[in-house]
Amino acid sequence: MNAEKETNLEKKIIHSVYTFERKRTFAWVVTYTLVLTFLLLAIVYILTAIITTYNEQGTLDILDLFNQDTDLIRKYFFEAIDTLYQEAPENLPLYLFILVTVVGGLTYVISRNFRKIKNKIHSLRIYFKT
Repeated sequence: MNAEKETNLEKKIIHSVYTFERKRTFAWVVTYTLVLTFLLLAIVYILTAIITTYNEQGTLDILDLFNQDTDLIRKYFFEAIDTLYQEAPENLPLYLFILVTVVGGLTYVISRNFRKIKNKIHSLRIYFKT
C-alpha cells in the first residue's frame, strides 16, 4: 500500500513538472515570436517611411551618379551616406539601427536556445503522448 502511494505521488509530481515546463516553453515561444514579429513590422514601417521620403525629395537620384562612375563611389561614399542620413525624416535611421540591433540580438538568443527548446518540445510531446 505504501509503495502504491509513493508511485502515485511520484506520478503527480512528474506530471506537474511536465505541465509547468509545457506552459513555460509555450509562453517562451509565443512571446519571442510576437516580439520578433512586431520588431520586424516596425523595421518594415520605418524603411517604407524613409524610402517614401527619399522618393518625394528626389534624394535617391544620388545613387544614379554611382552607376556612372565607380571612382565616384570611392571618393564620395561617406558624403553620400551623410546626405542620405541628413535627408532622412527626423531620427528614423537611428531607430532603424536600434531595431535591427535588437532583432539581431533576439535572433542570437533564439539560435543559442533553439536546441534546448526543440528538445523540450520533443520531450513534452513524448510524455503527453503516453
